[in-house]
Amino acid sequence: MRSPEKTVLCTICLLILSKSYADHGWKPRKEHMFALDGRTVAGIPSLGQQQHSGIRYRGILRVQTDTSGLFLKLQNMTYTKLHENLPEGWWSNTDNARENFRELPITSSTIAVRLSRQGVETVSFKTGLDDWEMNLIQGIVNQLQIDLKFLKRGQKGKRNQINASYKMMENSVFGRCEVLYEVTRIPRSVALARAEWFPSADICGNMNFVEIFRTRNLTNCEYSAEFHFGLPKSKECHPGGNMCQDFWKRVSITRLSGCGDQNDFRILQTETNSRVLVNLHLHGESEASVSSYITMNLISMKETSRRFSPPADPIVSNELKFKFTHANGHKDTCPLLEEMEKYYPRYTEETTNITPSASTNKGATNDIPTSMNATNLNTTQPEVSNKERNQWELGLLGLHNPPHQPLIPNALGLQGSERSFQQIQKLKETITDVATDFEESTLIHEKMTLEKVLVAVRICRTMTLFDLKRAVSSVNFQPQNNKQQLTESKVYRDVMVMCGTNPAFHILRTWIEQKDLRGEEANQVMVTMPAHLQTPGPDIVRQFYDMIQSMAVREDPQLKTTSILAFSHLLRIACVDSRSRYAQYTDETFDATCERHHASEYISWFTSMLRSDASLRRVYVAALGNTGAVAALGPLKAFAEDATITPYLRATAILAMKYQALSFPEQTSKILFSLYHDVGQPVAVRVAAVSLLFYTRPQLVLLQRIAVLTWYDPSLAVAAFVRSSLVSLANLKDPLLSVLSRYARMVLSLVNPVPLGLHKSHNVMWSTVSGSLQEIVFNQLLHETSLDATNFYYRYTHRLEGVSRVAFQGDLFVSNPDQFLTLLRELIHPRPDTLQARPAIENIERHTSWLRKNLNIAQRTLPKFEGDFRIQFGKLMERIFPFDKKLLVELSKAGRNLVEQMKTGKDFHYQKIDKTTIRTAVVTELGFPINFDLSVPWAFRLVGNAKMDVENKVLEMHIDMTYTSHLLSELCFYTTWDETVHMAASHGVSVFRLPPLTLTAVIYKNDIMQMAAKIDEAHDNSLIFHHSSKPFTSQHGIFDSTTATRKRSESVIHAKRTTQKLRSVIPNININYTTEGPNVSPLAWLKNGINIQGHLMMWPSLEASSISVELDGLNSINFDLGLRKMPGYENFVPAEEQVNTAPNESDTEFLGQQNVSSATTSLDQVTTTERSFSFEDSTPTFSQNNATTDNIETIAFYDTATTDATSNFKAETEANTAQIPADKNTSHTRITDMNGMEHSHHSFNASYINPFSTQVKGNPFRYLLAQTIDEIHSDNAYVVDINMRVNGTESKTFTTFWTYAAGYNGGVHRFGFFLTEAARQIRFTSTLIASATPVMNLKDIIRSNTTASIHADMVYNDDGRECQLSLKTVMGHSTMKAESLEEEHLTDKCIDNYEGPKTDIDPRCLQAVMEAMFMDRYDVTVTYNDESKSFGPVVNQYYDYLRYSMWPYATDDIEDPTQEFAPANTITAVLEISPRLDNVNAWIRTPSRKTDFSNIPVNPMMTNILRYNPAVSYARRIRGESYCGHGGSKFLTFDGVEFDYNLTSCWHLLSKDCSGHSRIAILTRPDENNETEVEVNLDNYQIVHLSPGLNVSVNGQGLQLAENTVVEITDEAGTVLLQFEAAETPERLISVNMPAHGFRIIYTGSSTLIMVSLN
Repeated sequence: MRSPEKTVLCTICLLILSKSYADHGWKPRKEHMFALDGRTVAGIPSLGQQQHSGIRYRGILRVQTDTSGLFLKLQNMTYTKLHENLPEGWWSNTDNARENFRELPITSSTIAVRLSRQGVETVSFKTGLDDWEMNLIQGIVNQLQIDLKFLKRGQKGKRNQINASYKMMENSVFGRCEVLYEVTRIPRSVALARAEWFPSADICGNMNFVEIFRTRNLTNCEYSAEFHFGLPKSKECHPGGNMCQDFWKRVSITRLSGCGDQNDFRILQTETNSRVLVNLHLHGESEASVSSYITMNLISMKETSRRFSPPADPIVSNELKFKFTHANGHKDTCPLLEEMEKYYPRYTEETTNITPSASTNKGATNDIPTSMNATNLNTTQPEVSNKERNQWELGLLGLHNPPHQPLIPNALGLQGSERSFQQIQKLKETITDVATDFEESTLIHEKMTLEKVLVAVRICRTMTLFDLKRAVSSVNFQPQNNKQQLTESKVYRDVMVMCGTNPAFHILRTWIEQKDLRGEEANQVMVTMPAHLQTPGPDIVRQFYDMIQSMAVREDPQLKTTSILAFSHLLRIACVDSRSRYAQYTDETFDATCERHHASEYISWFTSMLRSDASLRRVYVAALGNTGAVAALGPLKAFAEDATITPYLRATAILAMKYQALSFPEQTSKILFSLYHDVGQPVAVRVAAVSLLFYTRPQLVLLQRIAVLTWYDPSLAVAAFVRSSLVSLANLKDPLLSVLSRYARMVLSLVNPVPLGLHKSHNVMWSTVSGSLQEIVFNQLLHETSLDATNFYYRYTHRLEGVSRVAFQGDLFVSNPDQFLTLLRELIHPRPDTLQARPAIENIERHTSWLRKNLNIAQRTLPKFEGDFRIQFGKLMERIFPFDKKLLVELSKAGRNLVEQMKTGKDFHYQKIDKTTIRTAVVTELGFPINFDLSVPWAFRLVGNAKMDVENKVLEMHIDMTYTSHLLSELCFYTTWDETVHMAASHGVSVFRLPPLTLTAVIYKNDIMQMAAKIDEAHDNSLIFHHSSKPFTSQHGIFDSTTATRKRSESVIHAKRTTQKLRSVIPNININYTTEGPNVSPLAWLKNGINIQGHLMMWPSLEASSISVELDGLNSINFDLGLRKMPGYENFVPAEEQVNTAPNESDTEFLGQQNVSSATTSLDQVTTTERSFSFEDSTPTFSQNNATTDNIETIAFYDTATTDATSNFKAETEANTAQIPADKNTSHTRITDMNGMEHSHHSFNASYINPFSTQVKGNPFRYLLAQTIDEIHSDNAYVVDINMRVNGTESKTFTTFWTYAAGYNGGVHRFGFFLTEAARQIRFTSTLIASATPVMNLKDIIRSNTTASIHADMVYNDDGRECQLSLKTVMGHSTMKAESLEEEHLTDKCIDNYEGPKTDIDPRCLQAVMEAMFMDRYDVTVTYNDESKSFGPVVNQYYDYLRYSMWPYATDDIEDPTQEFAPANTITAVLEISPRLDNVNAWIRTPSRKTDFSNIPVNPMMTNILRYNPAVSYARRIRGESYCGHGGSKFLTFDGVEFDYNLTSCWHLLSKDCSGHSRIAILTRPDENNETEVEVNLDNYQIVHLSPGLNVSVNGQGLQLAENTVVEITDEAGTVLLQFEAAETPERLISVNMPAHGFRIIYTGSSTLIMVSLN
């Protein structure tokens, strides 16, 4: 060969050889020996203790290089278990000479690795290796994988800087994730000096030393080795990533040191550190971790002497990837069917197939859309998703096998048919054990019963359908007299629901379709199923749909409703909302994922049923919205715009769009805004639209438009709703809504300041935020009221470190609310027959029937009565209970059935177990599965029986009730070769138990109820409450999953223990608690408690603590409950029966009263001014001024069937006597002198009223009734007595009295409370005195300066030491209020000092009068005696708390004992409320302190609640004001319409009931002086005539009313029909109240105002 040819050939060979070096950087034919050392441990370092559980391993790795790659062998691999304290933390050095190292059973065969410039191409293993071996080997190979493209070849020894930073996607057992490379040249001097970082550096010669860091961004992965379930749907949560909200953090960094360049690079050391940090309680200060490292140090490098033999017939992995093999999959179902036929001959292929037979679903296919009938969903050969599985290489499982559960220890340890029998036996034993614990519930907290339930659930998730059927074959839901078996069946039921696998779903479906589960039990299964399904692919979705079509479901209306709603939620979470599915499930473990095109077919079915099934339209509307699909917007929009449908249903269709509003805000907001902006839509529809608009994250410009539209909105209800919504949003502190809140504050000044009130539509939102923002509670209360539809909605949302949970939401939506309230009232208290008590007067000229006939008045048709009650727990569990006019019949029928059953004895056994779960699993760098599982299981159990003796009014019940919840938060990793779980965990348990007891209730003829609770003798020392938590580490086997079985391997992390025992206020009760955290009281724990996924932790820290409440020999508790009502005090009690007790001089001096001695307890002072009259004439005789005419004209006609709140315009008058002549009518008249009401508090004072020492013939009730009504002249008085006797080792008797009385005119209200036990007494009295004078003129109300006052007194007597406290509050108008009432726009209209107002019934003037009656200034004075100073520290503590909480608003705060800011033993305070500014000003003075607060912001709704109005009761403020009337030629209708009309001489009908509920007519006509007279017809039984000069007649007989009197007229049944009051100041008028008909008339002669009150 010629020389040039040789040269070319050599050059080619050198290029090829150099190319092989460049591919992976390893110089061929070299052998590297590495010392391998690693550790993985789990612990809770946040407790300050370094107790860990884990393993340490070590060995030798030999690496031989070749041009194509590497050959590896592991030698001398050993490991040891660690469960000890590591003083320096998880990285602490351990004794290498320890003797308990054992062999790690990993292969010693050769592993072949093919490398390329991009990293590892393939890894070849020996056939037959376990998954964990291959994963561990791949983790080691990953330590040797390195990208060398920035290590360019350079001259040796030069100081060339090769610093570089870049990112690339790299394969590993973690997945294919982004890796950040940071390459740095290290000076030779540094490398040689740090042998621990650069071991065996001498082999490098003059090569450059390099340090490479590889930081993995586990959030950015094409695929990753992770598994999760139930994670929060959030952009801040990435399953398996670097973070999930604030409770999960993960990091992995590899440091590699070496020398060389691209052609010859020598690894000296590689070390990988990874950590998973989890907040066990989802908040700070509860951190646990799994920490791991692996280090490989170069020991030697030499020429290869003997090459490793490559593996024969190897398993080749094309890339580094975590390996998982599912062993339970039955690819062929024939062996399964053969086995099932062997054990269950009745099972055939037809019955095994989950698709129901034709006989089961007869007639069901008619409801299935054609497109769905054509769909072929094979249950044994599921369709394959088009999505490629990148991480897991999993086979198809079908519906008969459990789901793939990679990384889950229980699934890894229990998989395989060889453990089938073990699974079945373990499941049955566990459930039997749980049932036994429930039957013996005394030690349920010690046995951690719900932890056993979770074990059963985990076992169930590894079982095939064949095995599961064998396990449940003996379940009987209707056992005969076998409580244990009944409890077991319910545990099986709930375990199947929580299991959530395809086989478990088949079991539940079979039970429902065969009616083994029925009624409420089936409903509960149906509603909870979607939340627990593990892999709801298209097959399961179809099976769920088929179950809805089964006859068992279709025959039960409530079950059908529940199943439709459950199915709609399943569609959303499994098919429509990809983000929710991504958070809830691990898609790659599905046989096939359900996509939106699958859901579209079912949405079409919902739409078709919405048109065809009118009885369930409300349910199908909700179901369409629950799907969350944008395709549902069209049908919902069309339904909402359909004017032929009731406003109630149209509004529900809008509210059903809430999921679309959240997921598709742009499309939904257009629909909502168009409905809101259309003023022709019903109010209910518009309010629903705008309420949901705020869910669409509206931009500022849209909010500005909404705000401005309130000025042009014809509906004040809609405008008020918008304003209340924006006000609430503007004041929110929730950071999640910070943008919307900021926008609301910006547009608030643009909103029409329409008045807000409890009776108006409003949307109130408020949030409480902890100081560290770790816990946020959000509440929303929405109220929309109209005759067409009324809606009350409430939502409670809880977020802990970003994990949001809609714990509860519910609403009551009803059309025609009046009929709804009437039905409920009729159910509780049927309406009496008024025809018997109010016989009609014959020959009445203006009979109500005559009016209706001659004026052609048609009975008003009210909206169709329909509605629903909806509740929802979480995001998936929803129930709707529709109702209609049959509600009363159904409730009555259910009540009668219950009574009939209890006559012979009714047994009840309610038991429910459920849980919430957050689970996520990843792997370490060597493939050890890491699991975080936070489960909160809970159970409620109520069993017993009831029996009723209807004739003797005796009810006897035997009950046993237990509620328990567990917090099981566990972070662990799993070593497969020894089936060991290494865990760091926190377990908590709460138990509330009502021990077995017998309740007896007896009602006696004198309306006294006697109740007794007798505890079974065996349980008189049992536990009634327990709450505890403990942090621990453990190292246990896969089958030792409960506290009992891992007892020896569990080590609680202890700190200093403190034990305390508290004495309870209730005798025979002991409270014990221990704590290793801050030593605070249990009350402080409650204050700092945190709700963790439904489990309330009383203390936020992780330290072990517990509190328990136990009975101490408590035998029984007896109650005597009695209600005494004033029987009519004219014959109440003779004065000589009264035992007198006068107050002593000290009492008089302390109270500062001028004439306390006159307020004795003698009934001599109860003067009876009441007189009864009997009218004989059946036909009324009218005076000359009451001449009648046949000409009747109708002025204002509006329905008054829906009555509003009671108006309390009453007069504070002077003493006079009313004169009423006798008549033959059978009605009764009573006259009451109201003189002296302003001093009525003197006679009702706790300092000398003592029912325990002063009685009437041994009867304290008559004594209290007499004291309660003294000086207020009322028979509206009540006394409730409750006697409680606690019998046990320490017996006590508590006696209490509650008293209440109200004056006839509503101007005085009294309340009293009296309690005694042994030598201790508490006596409390309070009196509210209000001047409730009805006023129509604004000028008069300003001039009157109306005030009200509250007087309260309390006496606490403890074995002779008596503490006295007196409080006086004067309510009135502030200077700012008086100025605001005289504003220019009101002065011109209502306070014209020259001409006077043209009418008293102008709506704005009336509104101003109502507003003027509100009190906005409260002057409080508290006096106390010297004995009361012992409570000073407690008072000061709360006073300081008030000061600190309101510190931003404090303008003056001085504490100086040398000064006197208030008189001795006195505290004064002033509170001023400004509804216009939505703020409160206050100041407080004590003898040594003064504190002033200014501009404290208050929600407008709260200011309306705080302010008192003597003329407008709270009931009326809730219901709202409704009135009509006339003054001169001005007329006002109930719905606010004003018009002018000149009355003729005929009678004109002002108002009449048109619903048929109440016979009333109010007529008017003018007289010759241009004033008016009014006639009121009540049931054609009482005819009232009002004429100018304030003349009144009833049935033709005149009444000369005087001030300071209230005249009442009742019917034959004693029902008050009429209450008359006359007033001269501040305005001359007559007030006629008709409580039985819901009307009130204020008459001045020139004006008449008809007000609707609460009927």
